[in-house]
Amino acid sequence: MINPNDRCLIVEDNFVILMDLEDMVKSMGFKFADHAASVAQAMELLDKTRYRVAFLDLQLGSESSVTIAEKLNERKIPFAITTAYCVEDERPGPLLGVPIISKPYSIDAVNRTLRSLLKPLKPVSQLPETPASPPPSP
Repeated sequence: MINPNDRCLIVEDNFVILMDLEDMVKSMGFKFADHAASVAQAMELLDKTRYRVAFLDLQLGSESSVTIAEKLNERKIPFAITTAYCVEDERPGPLLGVPIISKPYSIDAVNRTLRSLLKPLKPVSQLPETPASPPPSP
């Protein structure tokens, strides 16, 4: 599931939470976990490194991380939101459908989320066929 050179990006402005999440991610097989505490740091890392997955704190001090989410979506990098706030009904477009891990989070929650983010998409040949519509009644 995780290749030896896969990298994980953690965007988090709280050092203690960052280190905790980094330990969890590394215990699940990631050898490399880069981190950023601001939008500028995250954008710089995304410009020079390819990530397999990312964890994104929604609020970085006074900054919103929505622009990072847009770039992750653009690059097709799966990611999860990590937040201490309930955002289910308040998410802007780039965050719709993105998994949320509520802080403080457990290793089980991170593991489940990581597994869902890394789950490969089924090739078109393996998708169930759509049944043909019945002919219209005479």
